[in-house]
Amino acid sequence: MSPNARARFVSAARLGAKRTTARLGLVGSIAFTIAVSVALLCGLLAWISLDSRDALDGAIPAADEVGGWAQVQTRIADDTDAQDAAASALFDQLFGDTADIERMLVGEPGSDAERVAWRITPHRATLDGAAVLRLDQGVTALSTAFRESDAAVQGSESSGSLGVSLDSAAQGVRASAAIAPVPVAIAGILAWFAVLELGRLLGAARGREAGLLRARGLSRGQSASLSFTESAAIVAAATVVGFGVALGLLALRPGGAATVLTTWPLALGLLVVLTATLAIAQARAARIASSARASAGRAAQAASIGVAALVVLGAAVLVWQSVSLRSLPSDDPWRVGVTALAPTFGVAAVGILAVLLFAPLATTVAAVAGRSPGLSPAYPARQVARRVVAFSVAVALVAIALCGATLAASYIATWRSASTDSAQLAAGTDLRADFAARPVLPADVATAGAVDGVTADSPAIAVPIVAGELAAALVALPADAIPKVMLAVPGAAQPMDLAATLAGDPVGLELPEGSTGLALGGLSTPQAWSDNDGNGVDIPNPDAGSDLIARMWVTDATGATVSVDTTIAATPEGEGRRFVAAGDLPDGAAPWRLIAVDLSRGRGWQNGLQQLRIEELRVASLADGVVEPVDIELPQTVTLTGWGLEQPSTSLLWSSTGATATVVPAVVTTAFAQVLGLTVGDDAGIRFDGTGRSYTVEVAAVVDAIPGVGSGPGMLTSLDVLSAASLVTGPRVDPPLEPPLANQVWAAGPPSAAADLVEVLDVSVETPMDAASAVTAGLVAAWWACAIGGALLAGVALVALLTALTGQRAGEVLVLRAVGVAPRRQARMRTVEASVVVILAAALGTVGGFVLSWLVIPGLAEAAVPGTDVEATFAVDPWPILAAVVVIGVALVAFSIGGSTAVRRQGASTRLEEAAP
Repeated sequence: MSPNARARFVSAARLGAKRTTARLGLVGSIAFTIAVSVALLCGLLAWISLDSRDALDGAIPAADEVGGWAQVQTRIADDTDAQDAAASALFDQLFGDTADIERMLVGEPGSDAERVAWRITPHRATLDGAAVLRLDQGVTALSTAFRESDAAVQGSESSGSLGVSLDSAAQGVRASAAIAPVPVAIAGILAWFAVLELGRLLGAARGREAGLLRARGLSRGQSASLSFTESAAIVAAATVVGFGVALGLLALRPGGAATVLTTWPLALGLLVVLTATLAIAQARAARIASSARASAGRAAQAASIGVAALVVLGAAVLVWQSVSLRSLPSDDPWRVGVTALAPTFGVAAVGILAVLLFAPLATTVAAVAGRSPGLSPAYPARQVARRVVAFSVAVALVAIALCGATLAASYIATWRSASTDSAQLAAGTDLRADFAARPVLPADVATAGAVDGVTADSPAIAVPIVAGELAAALVALPADAIPKVMLAVPGAAQPMDLAATLAGDPVGLELPEGSTGLALGGLSTPQAWSDNDGNGVDIPNPDAGSDLIARMWVTDATGATVSVDTTIAATPEGEGRRFVAAGDLPDGAAPWRLIAVDLSRGRGWQNGLQQLRIEELRVASLADGVVEPVDIELPQTVTLTGWGLEQPSTSLLWSSTGATATVVPAVVTTAFAQVLGLTVGDDAGIRFDGTGRSYTVEVAAVVDAIPGVGSGPGMLTSLDVLSAASLVTGPRVDPPLEPPLANQVWAAGPPSAAADLVEVLDVSVETPMDAASAVTAGLVAAWWACAIGGALLAGVALVALLTALTGQRAGEVLVLRAVGVAPRRQARMRTVEASVVVILAAALGTVGGFVLSWLVIPGLAEAAVPGTDVEATFAVDPWPILAAVVVIGVALVAFSIGGSTAVRRQGASTRLEEAAP
């Protein structure tokens, strides 16, 4: 570097340092604002990422739980090394480092049933949004890809429910990725606007200085270079500090520091954008202030009318689109994108509209205050009305901050309501115990009801069904239990209404009070028989009746259906045997009701060809040794043959249904009715998916959604009616008829009771929880940070702006002092002025925020609850708004203290020129 160049560099550095130190207070405000902005925005992104990662870890079950693994298996190849290599290559291609793969052998070792299997579980250390999306795609393609790979030998089999868990979590990841930028963008808009206006303040304060420097030969290029160098230094230093603050704060969370470091591209982008913003703003403002255009309005400086109109128009279009697109699925990409953009543009539009509305409001306030005979509040209100342009920036800052806080308050409450409603609609009840391995017994219902916190419980059936080619869901509950255990979900059919629709007479015959058991008696006589296929016997065996099996189906007071286990005692009588099949009622709640009596031949082949004539049948209840006949009509004679001979081997002797199947009343969803073209009163045939059970249901009502079923194709029926509907009396060649048995227990109670239910029932218990919603739950904290951080940015800029205006009005203090207004009183009037501005701006921002929130937040909340079955209900949590008001109020108090000191100092100064107020 030449001596001249070095001299010029040193001179420029000294000039820049003096320029900065001369306005150290304003420069400090700018640096603080930038540091807070960087810390807020980078911290927000890191916090969302951390919360999303924690939510994903909790939303996907552990490796040893249902839904936590997927498995593929095939025959063992002759070349196991080649098979393992092919499988490993496939898994690397599908999952990369996002999954843990465990190889195992299953089946009896050395037998033809032995298989080699690979179990896939998520790799928890790298479980983030990108990993979940890749896992979801990989598990979806796993079955087909493995079958087509060289690792498969004569096909393959897949098992496990990891794909279901990943699908829900992936929906949440996609929704979070689309919505997370919204609070960040709102905070970013406020940060950019604050830096822009503070830069203009700095430039305007240097107007005289800029004119002097230009008069002494400083070129426009040199002036611009000086402004850019100073701006870059301020922004760079503040960015480093802000990034360090975010790093330090989030280091308190596990993995927080590393996550903050991943946000360096955002910090770099802020460095570039804010440097350009500050340099251009202060250079342009200084040039305007030093020229004849120094009196140009601040509104004109803030934005041109064309840009303002474009922003407002764009916001209006986006808001309109977000409202009109709510008919699309909540996870539709176009809907999610528009819904995410609408609030960002809407906040900017509210700030512009607040500035436009501030002038007439300030004039109105001044007119009302002017009726007061005193100097205050008439004078402060008049000054606000006269200086609308000067105060417009403060209005925009406060309005944007309060609008953002209102959006945050609305999102938090509306999302919480939507996610809760969605989870409750899917679950249907507070606690849902799933009996996958066995049916629910009356004792299970009693055990669940005894758990601390459980206020009501009931057996339930929840199964997939098929109607024609339509896949649907069925839930069956006792009609009188529906209001007790089913959750009332907004937008869905209400439990009281459902219970009233399905209410009917009790099913079955009530047993006498005090009954402890049941008995079936009769006379079985073997007889000769033959059929056209050469089967039969000529000489009956008197012992043939020893394989009889009697079952009596009963329900207790809770609606749980169970078979009474009987033991047959027989004595010879004539050519046959007189038998009595007796058994005790299981543990349960009285009164008991009898719904069916069944008698069948056993599977023993010793007497399989024997045919029995059974007569003199009777049923009795047992109570402490007292036998009381049960008044039901049984057939006079029943003929039963052994199994597998195309002859009746079983007979349903009696049922509450009778000889004709009962039509089951059902409340169906609109989705079910529309696909099948059903209306109230129509019949439809359904069958339990994967079984031979089939029923005819009659549409009793059509509703949009049913708790526990959702809004998709499905129905709710009475468990009592469904249990007995298919129990048609008469002989059968097929296996004995059995009623559908409850496979779940629904209970009302707090989530804390779930652990106790798991312990006493030894089954899995679900509470209302949606994995996709859990993933987006981290956005709540982001909205809180947006509300408070935005208010903090607005507060800092507000203090700097009002302090600058106080400095510009120093001459006014002397004039008022000359007419007898003490500086202390003037300071109080300045506080009143600032209060009027802040209150009006806060009111405009809050009202605008409420209107904007009412239009866009329900759609945004639905997008954050992917696959939601109910419309989000608009709600507001007042705390974020109050928090923002408190922060801005603290800033106002800080200005009041600092401004009072400045006014008193100006009043005592002898170096200021008087100026007309």
